[in-house]
Amino acid sequence: ESLKPRLMEIRAEQKLTDGQALVIDLLVISHVDDDHINGVIGLLEFIHDRKLNKQPPLFRIKRIWHNSFDNILGNDETTKAPRSQFGLASLGSDIEAGLRNHEAGAPRDLQFIFASIKQGDDVRRLAGALNIPLNRDFGGGLVQGEGGGIAKPINVGGVELIVVGPLHDELVALQKAHDAWLKLHPERQADASKLLAALDDKAVANLSSIVLLARHNGKTLLLTGDARADLVLEGLEKIGAVDKGGAFSVDILKMPHHGSIRNIDADTIARLPASHYAFSGNGRFGNPDRETFDLLFAMRPAAPMTMVLSYKLDDLDRQRERDWEKKREKDPNLPAWNPAKDALTAVLSTPPSGTTVTQSPGKFVVIDF
Repeated sequence: ESLKPRLMEIRAEQKLTDGQALVIDLLVISHVDDDHINGVIGLLEFIHDRKLNKQPPLFRIKRIWHNSFDNILGNDETTKAPRSQFGLASLGSDIEAGLRNHEAGAPRDLQFIFASIKQGDDVRRLAGALNIPLNRDFGGGLVQGEGGGIAKPINVGGVELIVVGPLHDELVALQKAHDAWLKLHPERQADASKLLAALDDKAVANLSSIVLLARHNGKTLLLTGDARADLVLEGLEKIGAVDKGGAFSVDILKMPHHGSIRNIDADTIARLPASHYAFSGNGRFGNPDRETFDLLFAMRPAAPMTMVLSYKLDDLDRQRERDWEKKREKDPNLPAWNPAKDALTAVLSTPPSGTTVTQSPGKFVVIDF
């Protein structure tokens, strides 16, 4: 609903005819959550259908970076001694116990956003049918940061890309969690999508997000996927972008996990200052959270910054209120929705001095920096 129309808009901007393809130098799928991969599959299917119908291609993708779930589980690198970053400690020492607790009735609010293994298979299948190299820059293996032996920047279309994560630990964690699921459910080995659901915000799929630092013409962009911000900072330390405990400024920070307060804290806001913060949440699951903006304003008072929202404030608050009321149906002790306290409109319609709020005017929003 968004990706293909935006690409068609770019085709029009470049004045391409039907016989000319829009060249996409690199397509990155951060991880196998449904909201990060579903639209890409639709785009690849559209390109493939035109190929089968012998129609001229409207888009030509030169390469794809994607760690599909099946590939991660079967990759021999997970048997190597793990390094310390992103995931194992945050998952806890007893993954099996966490899964059992989940099955006993723990919250499952996020379960249906997690992708099934089949979606990773679909990407590989379509990439093969379209002759698009998958992870060519990594020898066809997994996209990894420093721990994977890819330390130097990779130049793509004049943009310098540095892989911040995942590192080896995240991939080891993914294998461990999957093995724990199979041990509990040997009769349901194909049902691994429920494994992702069971781990919610600490899901190994999120922790294994591809995190990229992009540099071009003196500008920096940090793409975080759904990784936790504190762990992104650890990754930046490991690639030498920032000293341990130090701060790292960027021009654009794509807020982790659509602006969820569960993926960011005061320390990471202080250490990851940006001139532009991009929020891609549409209100579902409460994202972006009101608390995230409150924390940003508290930690960076009077700092010049631009908040970029990919949806309109009113639309965001309507969805966030609907989700809040669904929670109240399950837990009557939750207070009623309070627009002054809970709505984004209350805090962003009249932002603090020095802050600019840019809302999507419709389908798309373009960040001008």
